[in-house]
Amino acid sequence: MTLVDTNVLLDLVTDDASWAGWSIDQLKAASLQGPLLINDVIYAELGVRYERIETLDSFIAEAGLELLALPRAALFLAGKVFVPFRARIQAHCL
Repeated sequence: MTLVDTNVLLDLVTDDASWAGWSIDQLKAASLQGPLLINDVIYAELGVRYERIETLDSFIAEAGLELLALPRAALFLAGKVFVPFRARIQAHCL
């Protein structure tokens, strides 16, 4: 299984002249190894490029992507890690 980065998918969505071909090749190669996955965050990041949820869902289906929700435990831990990170950022900005 491969978790596909948003930037790779945006290369396809925008038909990026420099990267679309490379991204397509990488997705094809990864699909031979197992399912292509995206998570909630990647879905949200892609959603910025679409006016309608149906169009986004159609792209996901056509690209052969599977939406896999992040486990609640992982989300909880991410929030805990974010607290000291944010404190360090704020300390550097003052």
